Amino acid sequence: MGIVYLIGKSLFTSCSIETFLQTCKLQNQKGQTSTLIFLQDGVIVAQLGNVIESQLIDLKQAGVNIFFRKEDLLARGIQDQHTSPAGESVTMKKIMEMLAAATSIVSLL
Repeated sequence: MGIVYLIGKSLFTSCSIETFLQTCKLQNQKGQTSTLIFLQDGVIVAQLGNVIESQLIDLKQAGVNIFFRKEDLLARGIQDQHTSPAGESVTMKKIMEMLAAATSIVSLL
């Protein structure tokens, strides 16, 4: 499955968001599959119309897999109809399957 990034912090407060997202895009362009899994406060980027939504859509179009932990979306009041099309909402069971198949896991919790 490649590299899986677990992102549990809000990326809106990170000054390095541009660099991080570009790194994922470059990894995919070089044949390394990148998967972003947003959980905990990281799921805030799933909200429709946020300031980095277009960057996430670009990443998805570049082949980066993007997922939002369903339980954390619900805990923060983000309903499916208000979730960005950049990613897919998944349960913890699916996340565990992705982690088991990953060659590398990077945690930004």
